[in-house]
Formats: sequence, structure tokens, C-alpha cells
Amino acid sequence: MGKPGAFVRVDTGKPQNLKSNSNQNRGKPGYVKKNFSKFSKKPIEKPAWKKKIAEKRSNEIQKKKDAEDQRVKDRLEAEKQKKLAKQKRLERTKMISKRTKSGQPLMKDRIEFLLKQIQESKK
Repeated sequence: MGKPGAFVRVDTGKPQNLKSNSNQNRGKPGYVKKNFSKFSKKPIEKPAWKKKIAEKRSNEIQKKKDAEDQRVKDRLEAEKQKKLAKQKRLERTKMISKRTKSGQPLMKDRIEFLLKQIQESKK
């Protein structure tokens, strides 16, 4: 196939010995470094311990992403709950604080509020 350390052009598939320019072409697109053993033409695979380390790292990264997603989801849920509670509180305050011209509380709104509370407690 090629010499150890040689680069292979991906689109043509023709081996090109660029050993002298290997540092220049290392990051360029279209080139893939092939590692071949000296005695066979099979590519060299990573050792098992390197694969395990890579798997652990990817698992840790995935766990961190999941934890971050969960935190964002919980924060959004908490914000929704706060907004709902604030809206209910404002509604109750408006209902109870209504007054007549002479400053007396409106009993109609208070009775409606009490009726709502009773109906909610039955459910």
C-alpha cells in the first residue's frame, strides 16, 4: 500500500509519499495518515486500553451533557412555577383589594374568591 508515515489522498486513493512534507500536510483536508506495520499490509489498530480510555471519556462527556440538560430543564420548570404562583397571587390581591367609593371592601369579589377556594378544595 504505502510506506509507514505516508499520506494517502482520499479522493484518488493513490498513495503519495509525502514524508518530507508530512508536517506541512498533516492538518489539510483530503489527507489521511495510514499507519501500517512493517511486516504486514494491515493497518495498525489502537490498543485495547486506549479504546477503554476513549470510551470512558466519551461516557463522562455524555454524562456532563445530560446533567446540564437536566439542570436547564429544571430551571425552566422552576421559572414556570414562579410565574404561575405570581400570577395567582396578583389575581387574588386584585380581587381582595377592590374597594367602594367610601373605602369599604367589595363583598361581591370576596364572596367569589371564597367560592373559588371552596370549589378547588372539593376537587
